[in-house]
Amino acid sequence: MFTLIIVTNPFTIEKTVQKINYTGRPLSFYVPDLNVYDVYKNGRLISGPASCYPQDGEEFIVTPHIGGHGFKKFFGMALMIGLMIAAPHITFGVTSMFGRALVSGAVMILGGKLINSMFRLSQVPAAEMSSSQSYSWDLPGVQTQEGNVIGETYGECIPAPQLLMCHVETADEDTQYLNVLYCGGYGPVDSISDIRIGYTPIENFSDCQIETRLGTNDQTPISFFPDTVADQSIDLTLKEGNPVTRSTDSNEVNKIEVAVTFPSGIYYQKDNGNFGDQTAKFNISYRVTGTQTWTTHEYSLTRKTNQSIRKVYTFAGLASNRYDVMVTAIETPLTNRRCALMQWSTLSSYIYTGAFVRPNKVLVAMRVKATSQLNGSVPNVTWKQTRAHVWVYDPSVKKYVQKNANNPIWAAYDILHHCRQLKNINTGAMEFVADGTPKERFTRYWDEWKDAAAYADEQIATNDGTKETRFQFDAIFDTSQKRLEAANKAASVGHGVIIQHGTQLGIAVDKPGVMRQIFGEGRTIMSSFNGSFSSLDDRARSVEITYNDKDNDYKNTEFFIRSARYAQDVELQDNTAQLTLFGVARRSQAYREGMYLLATNERQLETVTFSADINAIVCEYGDIIGISHSVARIGLASGRIVAVDGNTITLDKEITLTANEAYGIKIQLSKNDQIVTRDVKTVSADTTTKTITVTEVFDVDATPVQYDCYALGVVDKIVQPFRITKVEQDGDEKVSLTCVQYDEAIYDVDYSRYPVIDYTAQDPLRAPINLQLVEQAQQNYAGVKTCNIVASWQMPGNSRYDSFHVYYSTDGIRWSCGNTTDMQMTIGNVDPLQGYRVRVCAVLDGIESAYIMASISLTGNIQPAVEPENITAYTRFRKLLDGTDRYDIEVSWDPDNLPARVYYKPNHIQADQLVFNEGVAADDLGWLGPWTFAGTGVNQFSIPQCVPGDTYRVAVCTANELGKYTTPDNSPHIDVLCAARTTTPNTPGKLAVAFGKSTATLTWDAVTNADIAFYEIRTDTGAGTKTNGFLLRTNSLIADVKLTNRSGKLYVFACGTDGKYSTAAELQYYKPEPKKPDAPTVTDKLGGMSIVAEAIPDDCNGMYVKINDTVLFTVNNALTYSCPAGIYDVSVVYSDLFGAGPYSDETRCTVKVKVDQSLLDAEAVSIDNVNKALKEAIDKGVDAQDKVITIAGNLDDENGYKKYSALVQLQNSMEARVEDTEKHLISKINLSPETITIDGKWIHVTGDTTFDNNVITKGMIQAGAVTAEKMDVSELSAITENVGTLKGGEIIGTTLRNSSNTFSVDANGNIVGASIKSGTIDGTNVRINGYSVKAVAFVRGSISDGGTIPLPSGYSESECMWGVWATDSQTIGSCSGRTAIFYKESQKTGKMTINDNIIAGSTMIPVNWVEYYTYMDLSRGGSGSYWCMGVKQY
Repeated sequence: MFTLIIVTNPFTIEKTVQKINYTGRPLSFYVPDLNVYDVYKNGRLISGPASCYPQDGEEFIVTPHIGGHGFKKFFGMALMIGLMIAAPHITFGVTSMFGRALVSGAVMILGGKLINSMFRLSQVPAAEMSSSQSYSWDLPGVQTQEGNVIGETYGECIPAPQLLMCHVETADEDTQYLNVLYCGGYGPVDSISDIRIGYTPIENFSDCQIETRLGTNDQTPISFFPDTVADQSIDLTLKEGNPVTRSTDSNEVNKIEVAVTFPSGIYYQKDNGNFGDQTAKFNISYRVTGTQTWTTHEYSLTRKTNQSIRKVYTFAGLASNRYDVMVTAIETPLTNRRCALMQWSTLSSYIYTGAFVRPNKVLVAMRVKATSQLNGSVPNVTWKQTRAHVWVYDPSVKKYVQKNANNPIWAAYDILHHCRQLKNINTGAMEFVADGTPKERFTRYWDEWKDAAAYADEQIATNDGTKETRFQFDAIFDTSQKRLEAANKAASVGHGVIIQHGTQLGIAVDKPGVMRQIFGEGRTIMSSFNGSFSSLDDRARSVEITYNDKDNDYKNTEFFIRSARYAQDVELQDNTAQLTLFGVARRSQAYREGMYLLATNERQLETVTFSADINAIVCEYGDIIGISHSVARIGLASGRIVAVDGNTITLDKEITLTANEAYGIKIQLSKNDQIVTRDVKTVSADTTTKTITVTEVFDVDATPVQYDCYALGVVDKIVQPFRITKVEQDGDEKVSLTCVQYDEAIYDVDYSRYPVIDYTAQDPLRAPINLQLVEQAQQNYAGVKTCNIVASWQMPGNSRYDSFHVYYSTDGIRWSCGNTTDMQMTIGNVDPLQGYRVRVCAVLDGIESAYIMASISLTGNIQPAVEPENITAYTRFRKLLDGTDRYDIEVSWDPDNLPARVYYKPNHIQADQLVFNEGVAADDLGWLGPWTFAGTGVNQFSIPQCVPGDTYRVAVCTANELGKYTTPDNSPHIDVLCAARTTTPNTPGKLAVAFGKSTATLTWDAVTNADIAFYEIRTDTGAGTKTNGFLLRTNSLIADVKLTNRSGKLYVFACGTDGKYSTAAELQYYKPEPKKPDAPTVTDKLGGMSIVAEAIPDDCNGMYVKINDTVLFTVNNALTYSCPAGIYDVSVVYSDLFGAGPYSDETRCTVKVKVDQSLLDAEAVSIDNVNKALKEAIDKGVDAQDKVITIAGNLDDENGYKKYSALVQLQNSMEARVEDTEKHLISKINLSPETITIDGKWIHVTGDTTFDNNVITKGMIQAGAVTAEKMDVSELSAITENVGTLKGGEIIGTTLRNSSNTFSVDANGNIVGASIKSGTIDGTNVRINGYSVKAVAFVRGSISDGGTIPLPSGYSESECMWGVWATDSQTIGSCSGRTAIFYKESQKTGKMTINDNIIAGSTMIPVNWVEYYTYMDLSRGGSGSYWCMGVKQY
């Protein structure tokens, strides 16, 4: 029977499956028209299928032929159609077993993000490493439990030995041997070496015999394990007459050994102290389990020693069965003089099955004399074992060949195929036996396996200048795994991934490669192109590598590798990743893996996903492709060729070529998928065209044709290389590709020497900037609080974006994402007590930018715990009914209504709880002890039954809004002494005074050591006397006292109920006088002024306001003062309980007789409102009466008519009246259409008042009523009296002059006849003799001969005059320009006469003819002073 699978649609995998009995007919009998189909036989594409005859067990897949020779290569995978049961999740060449982990690109996040393009670099999960017994931070230990996995070795390792047998053999009373047998996993291996017990080489142990077996199938047994023996540990002490029974573990026991010990020896102690003979007697019995008859042997043992004695009793020749063994102590005394303490130590069962060979198991056996060189337990034996070769079937030579077992690719092959060369024990011939995947499943892709292994074996240079293989695999598999999973683990050490192509197995390796395909806009679905960038900031910049170092006994070994960015990005959070390498035992290889990882992280930043037409199905996992696309801004243009004419190519779109820029084009030929590259002829000016010219003609067999795909761009950046990591169907006749950025630099340890190429044709998408995070709390109608984060950001200038992705996380590992088109987003319902990281990426055409990240620590706006204030505590004494004394500590705190928990601890502690700390006094050790919870109270609490003499530390803890209390160590606390009761009161403590507005308030602590009758407050020390120093007595701890002096002393005494006074608590007080206020703000009003000062200090009771000579007091800092018009000087002073302080500076105010226009406007509005209300009432037709009279008074009284008030309203008049006829008083206002009468004894108008129409006439003003300060006129010419003193205001007129007209000031401001005798003339213009001048500048100083006289700043020589003078009588000074000249004269003794003249300097002096001393100018020199004055004219 054979299987025939006919595929009707290769893209939806629609098919029919038939099981057909073999009939000897050709395949064309079952499938007509085979020439339009592709036929695969057992996974291989066959030619001439019509002449193929199916055989039993064969499988045929018949699928429609699809154009393009690329499918011939690909359709080794076509067998997946018929093998969906075996591999149901194949995604075009990659099975789901590793497709989910590897095809999509392996990502591991341990700290920072690690990006792997093809294979899982962290091959061993933490859980698996922890279950492996061979790999840890120390040497592996012996495994004594049953059921462990038998390990498989590749390369070299130190396995965790499995204990197979352990037996203690007793040669005589003084000699024992320990026989142990260990297994090191499956064999065969090539060598066993470096056997140790712990860290001690086996050669250091005496009387030790070692035998090893390499795990062949024909190996010999271990010599000192001729039979199977099992030791049972009994370890029971036997008592006389009490038998102990145990049964053997096996049902096939042929011999029994009973080992008994006398740990303290057997002896009788004589009177002289020497040992004498003592005999121990005991019985050993055995029977077949389930029977009643015992076989008993009696024994006695006589010794005189206190050394341990061990005896073994053997019962051989037994029928194969299970046995019960009973040991009974008959006479084993244990007294002061006699000792025969007996123990049953072990029961050994022997099975006569002969020696076990244990084929194909690695064995290490040890027989060692049991002495002090062993520690009493099973020795922890370790060794190194090496497996050098595996057997691999080479289809090219059709036979098995040996390959290196430490090559990770061949190790993966062996795990899958598992071939061993075994000796046929019947014929003695060596035969190959494989129990894994058949060798035929490796033949189709044998070249891939061979190339991958060669890449691993390639010799590369190390840091020390030597060479070694690129990848080496040293490991033992000792955990339970699926075969394919284990094989991929080994392959990943060689950067490989095993690929299932139907029934065939291939392997893809992450290594440098060549570009297989190009994809541009003519070959991809435009709307399907998506890309993402992983930010460098989020990727690991440091790696912590754990590997099993062969130079460190294959123990876990760690080291760090840090990229160059690690030190540069010091402000970023440390995101060191952890990488565990399985099977890597060389530090140099581990280092290369770490560098590869960092290079991948820094170079492979971009991942793209897009859909392409059906011919993309030829792509395979791991292929390198080139991408040019406008969405990703890669390359200049891409599409399909319209026409080719020699060197001229017509494209499907217009492109713009920049002048003198070097461009190139890549073309993928549709006939054979070959990629052809040519340079484009440069242009001398910027050119937009659809036609380009290449510089080199195309080969005849490599000439592009219409519809071939092309990519055009700058030379070396025509396309960007990517590696395919996922291929899957995307609807009908489309394929979706997922690719990761490819950079060959990652395969070099020194990847930094490769430049980073920017393939984008335009400016790259830019990351947001200035990310701000703000916490926002909201409360709904039910009072439930929610917490939000409002994120806002900006974008750099000239950047483009479609939207933004906002990611947020609490741990930096699990991220949630939101989307917005605004540059702000609210992240709602976040945890109010967490810290959040938020990062924002811009998105353009589906591609994310790099991100900006910020962090915020939330508080949730939870109301914090209110901190207690003014904590006080004192001791309260009380006596119980039985006369027992009790001491309580009363605790209180502020603010009001504050609940709190009270904790305490004394300075002394119970002896059993003492913890001594260096530097802490014994009396303070209690402070180091725990807190004791006393209870909860509101503003007060009583701690009962305190110990007098101890000091208690009391903490008051309060809760936040969520009810979480503060801890005692972080809460306010107070120390209080629990004072014992005495007869003389203690001095009141903490005496303090606070000054209020009118009183001083004293406070003090309660005296608790005695019963207090009252507290006495004084200003002297005469306690109990009624002198002037006595202020008051009180039972309270607070008192208000009236003091008369700003400074002084206060004394507080406590008086007990027996009349005894304490010593005084003394307080020196001083109350500073109030500060000097700033000058008040004074505003004039009609008939007065408003005065406002700065706020009155809290310790002041008010302020005095001085208005000219009037002083007023107010408790407010504002005052309205009514006064006549005039000029007033106002100042203020603060006052406290002791009196006033200094006055402020004065503020001058002029009060005018003028009504503010706003008041008049308000009056007009009021009248209009009344008129409007009346009109509305009349229009509505409200009920009206002829008259309305309202009277208020007690008219029922007989004299009530004499005192009343009335309101009379008639149609044409209205009157309001208040009358007291007994006093002949009446006040009324009468309104009629003609007049308004206001009548009363006294009319007081308090508001601002205006009289219209000049109604105040001469006869209405009392003589002398208008005074000078009340005048405010624009012109006043009739005053003949002396005006007096004018204050403030303005004098506007034409001329001011005196009576004699010798002085005048005209209208232009010219002053005539004035004499200014002192003072300062200050103004913008001063005229002298018709010239306007500025202020004169004058400078003077000292100067030497030849010096230059300086000018005043800002003046020229033409604006200055100057001079010099000599300060020495022997010196003459003059000027030459501004140069000072001084002549130094010298006295001469001779006489000289010249025509009756004497030359003195340059001056001729006439003299008489008499004797005269002459002075001659010998030289210039000396010094003096200068002056210089500058005047500017305008």
